[in-house]
Amino acid sequence: AFRAILKRRLERDEPGAAEQLHRAAARYLASLGMIADAAEQALAGHDVDRAATLIADVAMPMIERGDLRTLSTWLDALPSTDEPVLLRARAWVAMLTASDKAAATIAALDASGDASEARAIDLVRRAYLDDAMADVVETCDQILAAPECVSDLAAAMVRAVLAQGALKRGLFGLVHEVVRPLL
Repeated sequence: AFRAILKRRLERDEPGAAEQLHRAAARYLASLGMIADAAEQALAGHDVDRAATLIADVAMPMIERGDLRTLSTWLDALPSTDEPVLLRARAWVAMLTASDKAAATIAALDASGDASEARAIDLVRRAYLDDAMADVVETCDQILAAPECVSDLAAAMVRAVLAQGALKRGLFGLVHEVVRPLL
């Protein structure tokens, strides 16, 4: 409550000052390596370019940690962008949160030239969201044949799909073989 009162008073007495303070805080926090906090401040200061750069630095680690809610909020606050990392993050978040926009964000990632990652994300989407595990298991081997073409997260998720598909088919030796690199 105290923070809100101070902010209203500042906006009343010095219009635009709060925005400038948020931008200064974003720069300072970024210099300390506190990227997530800096991104939050950049968004509060309406500095979308700095926010996009900062979010791109932390997006994939946030997805890997499962911090989807915060990242989703940040990505929604940013305008559309052609930044490859942000396109990739949008596609992963949309798929992992079962968003109605998942197919469209994956298509946008594919159109941007990141076809391998888009293919891997779409495979995971079809396996889990469309409940088509049996239909996509064969595709897993094709993606894992060139794991350097996709992110570590994509390779791990494709391995999980393959392991679950093998488990459903009773191929327990294959499950162990597929899961070993994840361990």
